[in-house]
Amino acid sequence: MRINITLLFIYATSVVLSGQNLVLNPGFEEHDSCVTAHRVDFFNGGHNWTRINPSTPDLFCSGGTPTDNGTPTNYQGTQIPHSGEAYSGLVTEFVTKDGDVCREYSIGRLSAPLQKDNWYYLEFYASLAEKSSYSMNRLGMKLLDEVSNISVSTCPAIGKAFYLTEPNIESLVSHLDTKNWYNVSGTYQALGGEQFLILGCFRASDKTIINYRSLHGGQSQGKYSSYYYFDDVRVVRIGVKLPDTIYLCPGDKYTLKAQVDTSLHAQLSWNTGQIGDELEVTRPGQYILSLNFDDVHINDTSEVLLLPDRLKLGADTFGCSDEPLILHAPKGFDTYEWEDESSALTRVISKKGTYALTVTNKCGQFSDELVVDILDCSCQIYIPNVFTPNRDNQNDSFGPFVNCINPDIFTFRFTVFNRWGGIVFDADAPTARWQPIEALPGVYTYVLNMQILRPDGEKEQITKSGTVALIR
Repeated sequence: MRINITLLFIYATSVVLSGQNLVLNPGFEEHDSCVTAHRVDFFNGGHNWTRINPSTPDLFCSGGTPTDNGTPTNYQGTQIPHSGEAYSGLVTEFVTKDGDVCREYSIGRLSAPLQKDNWYYLEFYASLAEKSSYSMNRLGMKLLDEVSNISVSTCPAIGKAFYLTEPNIESLVSHLDTKNWYNVSGTYQALGGEQFLILGCFRASDKTIINYRSLHGGQSQGKYSSYYYFDDVRVVRIGVKLPDTIYLCPGDKYTLKAQVDTSLHAQLSWNTGQIGDELEVTRPGQYILSLNFDDVHINDTSEVLLLPDRLKLGADTFGCSDEPLILHAPKGFDTYEWEDESSALTRVISKKGTYALTVTNKCGQFSDELVVDILDCSCQIYIPNVFTPNRDNQNDSFGPFVNCINPDIFTFRFTVFNRWGGIVFDADAPTARWQPIEALPGVYTYVLNMQILRPDGEKEQITKSGTVALIR
């Protein structure tokens, strides 16, 4: 049957960093008081833990009584906390005389939902209680995004739940030792949105390993047949975070320090060959830190850039009157001030003169200036629309008049066609002229194609076409 679970949690928000335990109240240290009446109430939601109804997990703490819920001695035996002064307890399995399997489960809350595809380290500590009849393996943790309507079976004999699912981590060994705590841990890649964890045994009884203990001279399979203490529950994002960009002045040193949980004892290695979570850098470049933990492999990169410790605007230059010159201030500085008190990174220059810039960054203050001349970089081209080749030495020839002051003529081609498209004149020099002797009067077509090389090194294509009338 399906059992509804009523949850009452204290909600909390936080920024999730690598190494931060997302489990709220992971050691069960937060509680109102440690008396018998609060043993079950603690799991009703007052301190970020609850239960699958009708389970009744226990809280054991230093303020309790030795015959009930105290530490180190309580009604299940004697055990000091793994850390702090408190721990929790569960009936991990009880089998009735009729063969009904009964179990208890605790539900904890995370401070933030898990992020999709991120890797997490899951961990808890468990210890078999002295009064348990047997030990078992398959104690585990299950992460879920919702727990209000999980499907569980009930055990009518004592009213405890039985929840079968695939845990995210679980123990594989059945420990008979009641003196020590043992660790259950593993890695998990999040589906995204998980914000609850459940502790208990999630496998069918025929999938668990049971080791019976000798109690009071004989074997017992009575009440609370297998009971375990739980402490120090952790859900930690496995990750490594470096600063995105670091700026250095020439000669400076900087220590890259990764944000990483060193308690995981992950292997950390840099692309320089150095080991550890710190690296001293003096040169620009990409520095990559690799984290290897179990089967999890994660990288992060820092870009180290070298800041300029001088300013160079370049050599004196020139611009063209038909195309304004643009001065670009070098990058890598925090403040910019031109001689006209402007702070733009670019200047549009249309007049000749001296232009100065002062800049600052953490390396210091630097200045430079340059002289700009403005040149006429255009070509003046005139092509007549009529000529009279009658040998009177006036307007006897035809061709373009090209006047280029600063540009050089790189290529030149001037062609004249008759009315049928035939070429009657073709020249590759701007000084060449068509002086027809026998050409008939009429209208002729011309095409001029030339390419000039401007002083700034840019090539410019010029094309002109039209008609000219030949009159005799």
